[in-house]
Amino acid sequence: MKTIQFIKKIMLFSALAFCSTLILSSCTKSDGNGSSASFNLSGTATGGQMVPKVTTNGSATISGTYDPYSNVITYTVAWSNMTGTPNSGALYIGTPGSNNNVTGVGQAWIMSPITPSSSTSGSYIGWLTLSNDQATQLSAGNMFFMMGTVANPNGEIRGQMFINR
Repeated sequence: MKTIQFIKKIMLFSALAFCSTLILSSCTKSDGNGSSASFNLSGTATGGQMVPKVTTNGSATISGTYDPYSNVITYTVAWSNMTGTPNSGALYIGTPGSNNNVTGVGQAWIMSPITPSSSTSGSYIGWLTLSNDQATQLSAGNMFFMMGTVANPNGEIRGQMFINR
C-alpha cells in the first residue's frame, strides 16, 4: 500500500515539474508592462528642426529597435533631397528645439566612407551600444540625429528620436 502511495506522489511531482517547465520556458523577457524586450525606434529629420532653422528640401528618417536590457540600438538612416552628399552624421543628447547642453553620443555612424556613387539620397545601417545615461536620455525623448553637407557643415537636418513602447 505504501509503495502505491509513493508511486502516486512521484507521478504527481513529475507532472507538476513538467508543467512548471513548460510554463516557464514559454515566458519571454519583458519590461514589466507585458511588452517584449525590444522597442521600435523612430524619428524624422528636417531643416526646420535645426537650431537655427536651415532652409532645405532635405529630410531623413531613422528607424530601428532599442533593447533596454543591452542598451543596443540598431538603426537605418535614410535621407533624400539633401544639398549634397552627406559628409557627417551623428547622434546627440538634447531636448527638441534647443542647442543648450547638447552633448554628442559619439560618432554613431561615420559618413565619410560613403562611396562616390552616393548622392543627395541614400541610406546607412548601423548599431550602437548606449551608456546607461544615454539610454535614459533616449527613453525621455532627449536624443536626436543630425546630418551635415558641404553646404551646411554645422548640420542641414535634425530629427528627434523616439522609442515606442
